[in-house]
Amino acid sequence: MATRQRIIINENYPSVQPLIKAVTRHGQPSDAEVVYKGRRNTLFYILPGGNAGGKTVNDLDISVNVKAFRIPPFPNGYVYRSFRPSKAKRSFFNAEKLIKLGFHTPVPLGYSEIHTGWKISRNAGLWPKMTRSFYFCEHLPYPNLRDWEDRPDIDSLLPALGAEIARIHAAGIWFHDFSPGNILLNRNGRGEYEFYYVDLNRMEFDVHDPSKLMQMFKSISWHDEWTERLGEAYGIAAGKDPSAMSRMALDAAHQWRERHGVKERLKSLIGK
Repeated sequence: MATRQRIIINENYPSVQPLIKAVTRHGQPSDAEVVYKGRRNTLFYILPGGNAGGKTVNDLDISVNVKAFRIPPFPNGYVYRSFRPSKAKRSFFNAEKLIKLGFHTPVPLGYSEIHTGWKISRNAGLWPKMTRSFYFCEHLPYPNLRDWEDRPDIDSLLPALGAEIARIHAAGIWFHDFSPGNILLNRNGRGEYEFYYVDLNRMEFDVHDPSKLMQMFKSISWHDEWTERLGEAYGIAAGKDPSAMSRMALDAAHQWRERHGVKERLKSLIGK
């Protein structure tokens, strides 16, 4: 069995290469700060001067965030190797596209993949597949938008968030996972809200179908009242009928909850 690493680095941050190589080879460093560890993926960050593989590898003056994707189940490993970009690759290039379009996301630093297969000669192999992938970006200490409805600044945040969604739609961007946990919030020195987007592997660009774009309201809130109010704020910012946008936002949320409920019931029936 032969193993090969594929590493792509942001050309503006060449000094991140040792860190990416070390994490790809050795996995999560012992001194990494774990943000999230789930059944599918692990998220951690490495402070400046942090170690990996017994060596100091983070020579940058920023902390580096690492998303380690799970080993893909059959047949996805073969699909990602030969037919479809991996989640790490999509995260990296989607982040670059977002920045070019004028939106915020932690600076993409690079990504890596581990490919394995049966070696039959020096330059050829059989049944190659991708077994692991990692996405590396700047770590930002900003809070996410969970429970945004209860924030004391909700009266100013609501129209700002509605205007931001309108700006995203005008740019033709469709976030499949547009939820509060995937949006980081910063308020700059001028008091303006800055929204930073994470978990970028499921996105589409050049989408202008309103029925698709309005699906971004499906899980932005579990409360009908706030989904409606956000839809109104979006309509005002987008120059559309606020009442109609409110209804479309709520419809998207209800349809998603119904599908999500069916999916969860099926999972319980098969023991997942």
